[in-house]
Parts: sequence; structure tokens; C-alpha cells
Amino acid sequence: MTAEISNNPITKIGRYRITGELGRGGMGIVYQGEDRLIGRRVAIKTLTEVTPELRERFYLEAKSGILSHPNIVTVYELGEHEESPFIAMEFIEGDSLEKLLRAQKRLSLLEALSIVEQICAGLGYAHGHGVVHRDVKPANILVRPDGRVTIVDFGIARLADQTKQLTKTDTLLGTFHYIAPERLKGEASDGKADIWSLGVMLYEMLTGELPFKGRDVSALYRVIHEPYVPLAEHIQDMPDDLSRVLDKALAKQLDARYATAEEMAFDLHVLAQGLKHDRVGSLLETARRLTEQSQFASARTVLLQAQRIDPVNGDTKSLLSDVQDRLSHLHRGEQLRQHIEQVQDAESGRRWSDAVVLLLQAQKLDTENTFNLDERLQIAKDERSQQQRVLELWKQADDARHFGDLTGARDYLGQALQIDGRNTELQNAYSDLQRELKRHQQQRRFDELLQTAREENGRQRCTEAISLLREAAEIDPVHPEVQDLLISATARQTEGTRQKGLDTTDSNSQNPLGSKDSDSAGNHETRLLETLPADGLPHQLTSEVEDKKRRVDIEQEVTALVSNLGLVQNANDGADPTKLLKIPQQPHDQAQGESDLTLQFSEALLKAQLGEAPSVRQELRAEQDKPVANAMEEIQTAINVAVTACDEAMAARNFDHCLHLLDDLEKQYPGNSLVAAARMTCESKRGQKVKQLLQEAIQMAQQQLAQNSAKRAEETLREVEGALPYVTLDVRNDWKRLNVKCETSLRAKSPAPVSNVPVKGGKVRLYAMVFAMASALIVVGAISYRRYETPAQPDPVAVSESASTPTAPTAPTAPVASSTDMEINVSPWAKVVSVQDKSGKNIVLPEGDTTTPLRLEAVASGIYEVTFAGPDNKQHTVECRVSPNEHLCSVDIGSPSLKHALTGEKS
Repeated sequence: MTAEISNNPITKIGRYRITGELGRGGMGIVYQGEDRLIGRRVAIKTLTEVTPELRERFYLEAKSGILSHPNIVTVYELGEHEESPFIAMEFIEGDSLEKLLRAQKRLSLLEALSIVEQICAGLGYAHGHGVVHRDVKPANILVRPDGRVTIVDFGIARLADQTKQLTKTDTLLGTFHYIAPERLKGEASDGKADIWSLGVMLYEMLTGELPFKGRDVSALYRVIHEPYVPLAEHIQDMPDDLSRVLDKALAKQLDARYATAEEMAFDLHVLAQGLKHDRVGSLLETARRLTEQSQFASARTVLLQAQRIDPVNGDTKSLLSDVQDRLSHLHRGEQLRQHIEQVQDAESGRRWSDAVVLLLQAQKLDTENTFNLDERLQIAKDERSQQQRVLELWKQADDARHFGDLTGARDYLGQALQIDGRNTELQNAYSDLQRELKRHQQQRRFDELLQTAREENGRQRCTEAISLLREAAEIDPVHPEVQDLLISATARQTEGTRQKGLDTTDSNSQNPLGSKDSDSAGNHETRLLETLPADGLPHQLTSEVEDKKRRVDIEQEVTALVSNLGLVQNANDGADPTKLLKIPQQPHDQAQGESDLTLQFSEALLKAQLGEAPSVRQELRAEQDKPVANAMEEIQTAINVAVTACDEAMAARNFDHCLHLLDDLEKQYPGNSLVAAARMTCESKRGQKVKQLLQEAIQMAQQQLAQNSAKRAEETLREVEGALPYVTLDVRNDWKRLNVKCETSLRAKSPAPVSNVPVKGGKVRLYAMVFAMASALIVVGAISYRRYETPAQPDPVAVSESASTPTAPTAPTAPVASSTDMEINVSPWAKVVSVQDKSGKNIVLPEGDTTTPLRLEAVASGIYEVTFAGPDNKQHTVECRVSPNEHLCSVDIGSPSLKHALTGEKS
């Protein structure tokens, strides 16, 4: 029975807690309950409508509790709940026979015989104690999963010595299809009526039909007067003894019917024993074969079927126990795999407590220590201890921070970081604490600066106060008191400096052109401007000071130029600077050397006469710089021409010519940025071209290898080997990996036999491998000699260019359909059983070992069926096509065993 939860509000009946509803009928409801005193599940039958007649029948059913038999339901208690009677009885795990017949229509012969034999045993016991069931039908028979049968619902049962009739229509209370003829005729009945019902049920289980056709009352006539439809009309090859059992159980005359249920059970037992022995033996053989093939779930299903037929068979129980153990081992393996995955997740998430718990559970499953869990467990425990220590230090840091001890909190977190420096949350907490500690220190410093600034400002020491306030403003630039004090001290300092500047400006700033103290005058003006803040002086005073400084600078420049021209004496004598315009004529050989100096002097003189005249200065400088500008223009033109020629060479893929041009330019103009940029561009394009050509060669070699042309693929790779130093690491790795594949493929191929003498198994492959290796060495040596006989280093671009243009392939020899080969490879491994062509003809396999990989030579092109046996001895058949271009037959059959699935090892 499968409990279905109902919306019925009833939660308790008597001392039983209601946990679900099992079914409903015309008389009442059957609930699933729990006896909370002893923790036992029970079935509780109740009445929906309580009438004196139904109450009497209900109590009669409860009296069946006097019966104690394995095939009869056990009654625990008869009670009253809200003035309605209930019966608490044994809860049976299973389904009714009626439900089984609806699902399967028919049952097997042995299963039907076993069910009826057990019912006979239960009814025989009841009849012996004076109880006749009187309502034997499939709905009142429960079948457990292990095949055991239980009779329920003695609702209209009657004690044999009872003289009282319950109702006048008592004979029709049962389902009429299963009611004996004597009861239908209203005659007295006993236990033989239950035997008739058993015969009807046995017929229905075997054929899926009732023995007397018809689903209406008209069938009653056939039950009383006509024979049942023979079994042969429904099924064939039934034992003759079975027909005799049915004839005797369904005999309309009481004298011809079985006298007792035990008599019928004995005949069924004798009939079933012979059938059981054959059937159970066949099922056991099937189960053993499935077990050998590691198909444990299927073997278990077969054994359960055998157990239903013969529940006491010792061989069945033994093999079922072994299969259960193996299934448990596989289940443990799957559980272990899941635990390992969860351990890895916990370790990656640094959840060491979870990792320790999971590893302890995994240790119980990994009895062979496949995953070396002891070491991992110790590591996890150490990490957990460190993590717990880190949490303790972190808590101590939080407590210290709470009480204001930021330094102590920082020390605690520092110790925690020494243990777990990779913990980002811990790092963030330490950084936050550092910032908070810095803020506290800055606040203390700020308070000290502000207090000292107040004191200095009160003493009229403006410079010291301003210095302190500026430092305080760097900590808190928006503090109102700092701003107010800084403005006040700055204003007081500015006022004092202004007054001092006004007093000294007129006395110290005048200095004629010929004054010997012109340097000190200029320095004085400069210091004055640097000392006085721009917003602390009136605009007029600032402009005046700047003009004086500029005039001092011009006078000093003119004086220096006059001195260089040999006119210092005239200047010292107080000559008028305007007279210096008349420069004496110099000899012809001196004119060129003094032209620059004359320009400088003229420029300074104009500045002295006209004040600051930038336009005049620019014109003079332009005249002076013309020769240099012309030379630079010529150099730039030459460089542009060379770079343009380099670009054209790069466009034509002539990178060497471009680099030669750039080498010449670098020798003439070292350090020129345009030349350096052009060189970088050329080298970059050359590298890209080399990489492109090498990748095209690798792609071509891959195609050749896929077409089983390993030799051509290797030659293609060797042609571009010289370009490897000029490409990136990933391209070099691609070249190396493909080269290894080519070498492996060449070693794996065996040459054609050198004689017609048959050689067994592995020797053929050994001789072929030696011959292939020797041939490969000769070819590689010849290629290496041709490549390196000239000492000159090959140009990488030239090598790459040649690699980009594949050599015209040699015209292939026309393939002969009868002279190709087949390579069979099964992962992880297998033994080839047979190879057949489409006509069913077997291909001769090598003698000895046929374990894959296996090579078959001299086979015709076409489609073949390859049969092989895997590590579990289970055979598989696949279809493979071979041709001159297709030789490989590859199959993946997965992991053959639990150990292989867990460790990847060949079992």
C-alpha cells in the first residue's frame, strides 16, 4: 500500500497519530497511523456510517484477531473514536493483487502459483480455527515487494459455529464473480466456498480473464450451470496438472471440490516445485552472467524475480546478498566521488571545518585510500587550526578597538595576517584600522598645532603662527578656526611687510646704467617682489617694482655686450648709449666672426631705447637662425626620402632592404626618432609575416597528418624550422606538438611484410617498428645533411615565404581497393573478436594477441562490422569504413570499472 495524504481534518484516532490516508470504500476509510508508544506504523479502519448491522459486521471482523498467521493480517486493537468503532491492524508494505492485475493483466505461472499457495495456507489456518472469510477476492489480498502474501478484510467473515444470519441478503454481499454456486443458490456454505474463490482468482491471474464470461448478473447463470472456459483458449503449453487443480477447485458439486485449503495447497506445491526448480535455475544463470558483466542492477532485478518465485531458495539469497554488496560498493564509489568534489569546493573556498568533516566521511568510504585522504585530512586540520587562531585574534582586535585601544587592535590583526596573509577580508580590516589609527594621530597632531598657533598668534609672531596653521590646514583644510587664524595672521604679516617695503623702495631701487652696484640693485628688486605677496601690495606699487627690475636686467645685458665689443671704457666714461649705434668698420676678415655679436648688441640697444619689443627680437633671431634652419630642412628631407623607400620595401615584403636603409640612416643620424620608429615598424611587420607563414605551414601539416600523410607533414614542418626563433612561444609550442604527433604516427605505422612467411602477433609489429624507425632515421639524416651542408644562416623571411607556398604534391598512385589497411583503436582497450565485410566474410585476424590498438593489412576498401570485447567482457559491434585515405576505426567505450572510473587506471 502506498499512503496518500488526505485533506481529512482527523489527526488522531485513539492513541494513534494519523499520518495519511490509504483508501476509501463504501463502508469506511482506511488511514495510515503511528503508535507513538512503541513507534510502530499501523493501518486504522473506520466506518463512515454507523448502523447496527455494519457495527455488528465490524466487530465480527475484529474477532479475526484471534488468528495469528504469517499470511493473515494481525489485528492490534478494537476501539471507539467519537462513538464510531475503529480497528487498528498491521500495516502492510505493498499493493493489492487487484492493483497488480490492473497493471500487468497477467502474472507468470510460478508467481500465480506462489500467491495462491500462500493464500491457501492462510485460509487453511483460518478454517481450522472456525473462521470462513466469505469475501476472498484480489482486492483483499496484499502482495509485499518480496512476494509474501497477506489476507485482509474479514468484514463479512462468519464463525463456523455461528447460527445467527447477519442479513437475509448475506449471500450477495461479496462480489458475485468470486462467489461459490452454493452461496448464489442460498444454500449453506463453509470453507469450500473460499476454495471456489481461490480457483477463480488463479484462473484470472493466469489468463487475465474471469472463468465465466460476463460482467452483469447474467453471468450468475453460467457460474451455477455452465463449465468455465478452458485454459487452452487463452494460453498454450500449460501443465495438465494445472487443469486438474482448476477442475477440482471450480467443481460445482461440493463433493468433487477440494475438501480443505491445505489439500489444494499441497497439489499447488507439488506442481510449483518442478516449475520453480527449472525457472529459478534459469533466472540464477542469467543473474550470474549479468554479475560477471558487472551489470549488478539488472542482476538484482532478476534475483528479486527468482525470490518471488521461491522465497526460501538458498542460492538466490546468497547471490542476491553478493549483488547487493557490489551495488553498495559502487554506491560508495559514487558517494566518494561526490565527497571529493565537495572537499575540493570547501578547500577552494577555505571552508576548512567543512573540509575536515567531508574528509572524515570520505575516509570511511575510501577503504583502499585511493585519494590519499590521510594527508589531505591533516592539511585541512592544520588549516582549520590556523583559521580558528585567526578568528580568535580577530575577535581580540575587535574587543581592543571597542575599548579604544587601536594600537593593540592593529597588533592583533598583524599577528593574524602573519598566519593567513592571503585573507582579503583580514587585509581590508587591517587597512581600515590603519586608516583609523592615522586619523586619530592626525587629530592629535592637529590639536597640538592649533593650540601652538593660538599661542604664537597671541605673541604677535605671525611667521611661526602661519607655518603652524598651514600644516594644520593640510590635515583639516575646512576647519573654521584654522581659516580665521590664518587670514588674521597673514593680514598682519602683509601689513608689516608692506610698510617696510614702502620705506626702502625709493632709497634702494634707483641704479643708473653705469652704476657699479647694478647687480645688487637688481637682486634687491627681485627679493622685494618675492617677499611681498601679490595681494598684499597696491597694484601701482607692484608694477613699479617690476618695471625697475626689468630695466636693471636690460642695463646689465647692454653693459655686457659693450664690454665684449671693446667699448667698456666708453661706457664707464658715461657715454650715451644711443651713440653706440655708430659701430666702427671692422676689417673684412673680422666681419663674419663679429656679425652674431653685432646682432646681439643691436638687439640689446633696441631694448634699451624702445623698452621690451618682442617682435623686433624675434626678427633678429630669425635672421640669425636661418643657416641652421636650412641645414635641418635638408636633413629632414633626406630622412623622409629614406623612410618612404623603406615603406615601399615593406609593402613588397622586402624587409631586408628596408632594414639596410635604416642601418645607413642610423649611422648618419644616430638617435633620430623617425628612423627608430621606422625600424620598429619594419621588425614588427617582419615578425607578423613570419608568424603568418609559419602558422600556414602548421595548418598544412595538420591537414596532411589528418590524411595519414605523416611523412609529408613532417617534411612541411622541417622546411619552416629555421623561422622558429622569430615567432612567439605559442606558435613554437604548436610546431613542437604537431612534430611529436608526426613522429608518433610514423613510429606507429608498420611497413609491408618483407616475406610471405607468417609471423605471429607481436613479432610482426616489432619487426615493422624496427624497420620504420631505421627508415625514418635514414630520411631524417638525409634531410639534415641537405639543410646544414651550407654554413650560411637562412633568412627567416625567405624560409617563411617558402613555407607559405606549398610544394606541389607528388601525384599519388591510384589506390588499389584490395591493398589498404585498417587500424582498430578502442579506448581504454579491448580485444577484437571478429571483423566482417558487408557480405559476411570474416577477415583473418593476426594469431596471438588481438588487443587494441590492432592493425590489419591488405584489406579491401569498404564497410566492415568490427566486434570486440571490452574489459568487462561485454561484446560490442560497430561499423567502420576504410579507404586509401581512411584507415582508423576508433571507439570509446568508457570506464570499465569503479577503480578505472575513480583513478583513470586500466583495470
